Amino acid sequence: MNNSGVVGKYKLVVHKGNPEEPTQVVDWFDNLITNQGLDSLGFRSSGSNFYYCKVGSGSTTPAVTDVGLVNVLGSKTGSSDTHGFTTTAPFYSWRRREYVFTPGQATGNVSELSVGWDETNASAFSRALVTENGSPITITVLPDDYLTVYYEFRLYPNLDDVTGTVTIGGTTHSFIGRAANVGTASWTGFWAGYYPVGNLEDVVCRDGAIGTVFSNPLYTQTTSTTYPSTSYAAYVPGTYYRDVTFTLSVGQGNLTNFIKSLLIDTREGSFQYEFTPNIQKTINNSLTLTFRFSWGRYTP
Repeated sequence: MNNSGVVGKYKLVVHKGNPEEPTQVVDWFDNLITNQGLDSLGFRSSGSNFYYCKVGSGSTTPAVTDVGLVNVLGSKTGSSDTHGFTTTAPFYSWRRREYVFTPGQATGNVSELSVGWDETNASAFSRALVTENGSPITITVLPDDYLTVYYEFRLYPNLDDVTGTVTIGGTTHSFIGRAANVGTASWTGFWAGYYPVGNLEDVVCRDGAIGTVFSNPLYTQTTSTTYPSTSYAAYVPGTYYRDVTFTLSVGQGNLTNFIKSLLIDTREGSFQYEFTPNIQKTINNSLTLTFRFSWGRYTP
């Protein structure tokens, strides 16, 4: 199992048409990702988690059981996306979406907001009160004001090892798993929150030991399989993990010294695993493995 931490942040800019000349700015503040938001990371399709932003006038403290705002003033789809990753601690990848409410679309006293997958209020991926220095505030959006909302979703890789055993062909193998290539484009943020966690891209077989979280397995021999035969277990609400099973066929993943390590690339980041003893895969057999990718709210 590899656990990733997720978090989101909002920024608000009130202006008359040019966000570079604001009348009010509420700089980045935290949100609460709801339980249904965490669930949505297990199954929802590309792009939909953050498709809509809603602003409202409620003052109720956010709770993980929230499904929407207390009182919606306006709703808007996103207009642009950017993404990136940090190269220094704390390491995370990020995806940022912009929502522009034109005059008349968010008029009133704004004190709460959410992002979600549907125009209906009950689709909140996250909910937050507007806060400044940790205290709730209300901003007034006039009839001729624009309101630009930015939402940034962050994915923090687990930097701790996971260990366990797995039986393959009657042989018990111990394993060590850890993140790979942290602080690089392997954690670009391009798909962060936009595909279900664990969406597989590549499986690389190697005959050397795994590296640090900032590198990948060593090798004298390596072979890569892009989009191997893969199946995904149905997501169970409230579990916050996803099981991914892939199969390397008789012609894939065969090394002279057998498989010591695997580098697994997903749309949300890269992971590496080392096995003892080596997995003795040859052209006479296939290899099927199941990996569990999990997530939860990030805590520093």
